[in-house]
Amino acid sequence: MLGLELEGRFCGLVSEALKSRFLWASKGHGLRIMCARLSKEHFWTKSSYKDNLVLSTEWVAETDMEVFENWAYWIPTGLVLGLVAFFRKSASEWFSEYLKSYFSSELKRVEHDFKESEIRLSASIARQDKSIEHLQSGVLSNLTSRNLRLYEKRLNALDTIWEVIVESGRFKSLIQIVYTFNLDAVFDDEKASSVISDLLKKTLPIEKNTLDFFNKATFVRPHISVLVWAYYRAYEAIVAHGCAIALVLQTRVPSKFLSDGADVKILIHTVLPQLSDAPDKLDLRNSLKYLDLIEHEILEAIKHDLNGTDLDHSQVKKAKQILEIANNLSGQLNTA
Repeated sequence: MLGLELEGRFCGLVSEALKSRFLWASKGHGLRIMCARLSKEHFWTKSSYKDNLVLSTEWVAETDMEVFENWAYWIPTGLVLGLVAFFRKSASEWFSEYLKSYFSSELKRVEHDFKESEIRLSASIARQDKSIEHLQSGVLSNLTSRNLRLYEKRLNALDTIWEVIVESGRFKSLIQIVYTFNLDAVFDDEKASSVISDLLKKTLPIEKNTLDFFNKATFVRPHISVLVWAYYRAYEAIVAHGCAIALVLQTRVPSKFLSDGADVKILIHTVLPQLSDAPDKLDLRNSLKYLDLIEHEILEAIKHDLNGTDLDHSQVKKAKQILEIANNLSGQLNTA
């Protein structure tokens, strides 16, 4: 029994050796079946031992021949696999270099296109900026030219206003004289009325068209402020009222309206509120002083216009009040 057991173990070892030797070269030739059958037969009898051994030897010889025959296929296959591996590595390296070169050239092209686009955009922006500068300079030039023309017109208008004021100054002394007379008393005294009339005709005769020079200021009204115009209209109304009294004294035609200077006092008080608290307290015999003060107000208003300063609410309100009274007084003088 021990001998049979040892023989069985020996045959198992032989089968395992044959399996490990020929499995790698016997793919598809049926040796797996033989080796599997030998490995499964763990117990061999003594009678079959020799037959199995001879069978195993024959199979070994047959398998060796098949292994040598398979080398004819393996060598080309190995070469092909080696070449494939070599070309695979070379192709991989070439493709990697190609991709690197391609993307590098594309990146440079994109960078170049971006720089060109940036340059074109910068040039376009520069042209637009230049166009905007030209437009701004043109607008500023036109605005400056327009403001210059407006300022020139305003300056000419203010010169005209002051020219009329200066020209009317020759009547201030006459107005100062006529306001000293009591018109009712003069017309009651025929001799005194005649003397005064002759005196006025010799010194400074007054006619209806004597004050036509005031009309020059009407054409420059749009170019001056309302405050300058209001002071001018007040000055003109006071001078016209005094000249109207002188004309009445010369013609010796009484006028009830001219004998009452209430409207003149109200006008002077509106223009010069600092003189007194009430218009009736004003004395028209001081008309020369009042006219000088109004000239000062006109000069201040002219300076205000030349500086281009806007009027405040109180100045506009005062100008409207003065214009209302002055226009009313001028209207009465035209109908007197």
